[in-house]
Amino acid sequence: MINMLKSHLLFLFILMCLFGCGEESMEGILYDLAFTSPAPDVAITEVPPEIQKQLWGDRDELIETLAWALPQGIKHNDLTLSNLYFEQLCLLDQRLKYYTKYIDAGGIAVIGNEIVPDEAFLMAREIVLEMTSKHPEIRDMLSPETGHYHVLVNDQYGHLRETPEPPHYEPDIPYALSHCGGRYTYCVSTIRPLSEGRVMWTFVHEFAHAMHSVIEELDTSFNDKLKQAYENAIEQGIWSGMYAEENYQEYWAEGVRMWFYHVTDLPRPPTQGWVTFRTYEDFAERDPMLVELIRGWFHEATFFGRY
Repeated sequence: MINMLKSHLLFLFILMCLFGCGEESMEGILYDLAFTSPAPDVAITEVPPEIQKQLWGDRDELIETLAWALPQGIKHNDLTLSNLYFEQLCLLDQRLKYYTKYIDAGGIAVIGNEIVPDEAFLMAREIVLEMTSKHPEIRDMLSPETGHYHVLVNDQYGHLRETPEPPHYEPDIPYALSHCGGRYTYCVSTIRPLSEGRVMWTFVHEFAHAMHSVIEELDTSFNDKLKQAYENAIEQGIWSGMYAEENYQEYWAEGVRMWFYHVTDLPRPPTQGWVTFRTYEDFAERDPMLVELIRGWFHEATFFGRY
């Protein structure tokens, strides 16, 4: 089905070139096609009870533990254990109430609340499957069994600060988060309105962070090579003034996002920070060290611009 859709999009692109259709009209039609294409055979459901327990714990067991801790008066970091367990119980209940939608992306949990459109869940699933297609073993390492999950937040109607996930957001924190510490590892990603295009590029960026946390386990030399590439990019001014200069982790996540969004022969409107590469070789010419690392983990097959 996906290959058929790609063939249809290519045919449409050729027709538009022949008949002189404008760039904006072509983009609008491409996005409309993506949103009206047949849905895959996968259900968007409530978060299954077994997934809830894997991600956030068993509520009944937590209540039993809290009942045990109340009379003990045992302290941990200036808080009694009962207070800690009570906070965990409150956070669990907040999550159970807030997260009402779930999709299985090849064993990876993608969740959100009711205002996130189904189309976004379907797009997230296809993106995860594509991004992990070269190394599907990554899916097991980012599964609910390991405490990993990925949150979609509709930035058109909701805000990141409404999610129950700690750490709590402050006004100066960007509208996305990858948390890779403690018992749980999660990525919270905003999605743009479906009508605006590039709906999922923050999700691609944050999922690249999640993959990074696994890649560095699978390849213990990866971070050394990534840091060398980053230092070279800074020295050469390859991404001058762009977010990729922030640190080596953001350099990786931005590089992966560009890999899936910026390599395309479709015309793109000029926007701030937007770089278009006609081919992967063009990308490699600009930053060969980064592209060499990216090629080790991703195929050169899919353009996510329709997302």
